Amino acid sequence: MVKFVYCITRHPSLSAEAFRAYWRDHHGPYIRSLANTLKAVRYVQSHTLSTPLNDGIASSRGLETPAYDGVTEIWWRCMDDFVASVSTPEGVEAAKAYIADEARFVDFSRSRAFVTEEVTIFDHESDGNTSTHRRLSVGGAKMKIGIVGSGNIGSTAARLFIEAGHDVAVSNSRGPDTLRALIVELGVRARALTVNEAARFGDVVLIAIPFGKYKDLPAEALTGKIVIDAGNYYPERDGHFAALDLGKTTSSELVAEHLPGTRVVKAFNTIYYKDLAEQGDTNLSLENRRAIFMAGDDPAAKATVARLIEEIGFAPIDLGGLHEGGRRQQPGTPVYNKNLNQRQAETFAHA
Repeated sequence: MVKFVYCITRHPSLSAEAFRAYWRDHHGPYIRSLANTLKAVRYVQSHTLSTPLNDGIASSRGLETPAYDGVTEIWWRCMDDFVASVSTPEGVEAAKAYIADEARFVDFSRSRAFVTEEVTIFDHESDGNTSTHRRLSVGGAKMKIGIVGSGNIGSTAARLFIEAGHDVAVSNSRGPDTLRALIVELGVRARALTVNEAARFGDVVLIAIPFGKYKDLPAEALTGKIVIDAGNYYPERDGHFAALDLGKTTSSELVAEHLPGTRVVKAFNTIYYKDLAEQGDTNLSLENRRAIFMAGDDPAAKATVARLIEEIGFAPIDLGGLHEGGRRQQPGTPVYNKNLNQRQAETFAHA
């Protein structure tokens, strides 16, 4: 693996907190949205901790106290991929764009960057000593995830997000008392809340309810959130919606209209819940993982959802905006319930 390593000193106009927030919540998702253009396979931010340990580490070696506020690593499979990423017209434009964004939070004069080749001496996370094929996420901040709907998809996603190191609040229309057994099974990172409480709890909220009940979703409580719509329109269950039957819009667009203050991403609706539970594997390269399709109009929101998909062992495939991309994810389409790895799925995405 070839890595671009970037030792970053924050812009003097920013506090440490403002620097970390911009780097993590804006620049990180932006780089994720450029991953395919850059041909990059992994992006990691390491935020410098404020701890006396850093002074001790420096003094024991006669070093200066670290001036860097963090380190970025962008990974490519080989040098050819790295060179190609900065040689194509698209790659050149992407590099100009993210360097321009860096100027908002990086002091270039006191930062350093270089290219390295990874040489792994040991890696106990992937050497076969663990009893599970999933690993806790590394390189990504822990999130709070609300889940509305405790059926097959909702409860399965809750298990996977908890395994990835996130805190989860589960809700359903029947109330928290009906979720006690599930919460005991999920463990200490899980809690049962009302639908309104789960919506307010989550940085990201997964909606896994029958589409016909979408108008019951609490718009006010979800304002400002990333909403993952995992639902599908089944007229025999949900009743007929003329705009959908005539092909004028998609179910996710109707959800977005009902939740005007949110950023809706369509995802987790094309995979059977048993496959979701069993087929994720973080030990596989992205190109060999089962694909999960997604669509949305907000690049940063899609980047966040893509990160979650990767953390639970799958490969995200972006089908575009909510209108066209969402239409391509509907029941009966070529990608619906198809077991495809990333390489195969990219063929569908660009067809």
